[in-house]
Amino acid sequence: MKVKNIIWIGVLYVLFSCQSDPGRQSLSQMEFTVDSSRLAPLIKDRSSGLQYCPPAGWVRALPASFRSCIDTSYYGSLPQTVNVFKDSASTAFLVVSVYPGETGNVGDLNQYRLNQQSPWQDARKARFEHHQMLFGQLLLQSPRWVSFRLFIQRENRPVRFDYFVSRSVYQNEVRKIESSIGSINTLSSFN
Repeated sequence: MKVKNIIWIGVLYVLFSCQSDPGRQSLSQMEFTVDSSRLAPLIKDRSSGLQYCPPAGWVRALPASFRSCIDTSYYGSLPQTVNVFKDSASTAFLVVSVYPGETGNVGDLNQYRLNQQSPWQDARKARFEHHQMLFGQLLLQSPRWVSFRLFIQRENRPVRFDYFVSRSVYQNEVRKIESSIGSINTLSSFN
């Protein structure tokens, strides 16, 4: 019995030490199923240097509409908001923000921790590459909302994409969100 316990402790130690050392984590290429029927028209955003498609049915909105529906404790301090999109019922939002003048490693998600005041009950972290860009992702969940928070490393400044979806419509929107995330790419031209 003692030998089994020692083996399990060794296995757990190896697993946890590999997860806690960012240098040891392998960075995977992420593939997304992009269904153009689930996407709104392409947005070319010069302030972020990216192009992307919001989910189908989500239209451009004022930041105030987002802030009136979602308590600040769900998104914390947002950097400079560039674009906001929402569904017709205000149950799903995409907020795109840039960090002007900042450089940082978006792959380092260890700085994001849940505390007792956080409305999120679960946070899952991932790092991946897509279209030759480094992404850091937090999947945040509460009884009311699910959020995909993406940090994208750009040359001059990090960019943040926040997809907020009410649990009541999550199943209907998750494939649109996958397609939207898969559409994020560098601007083909700055003309």
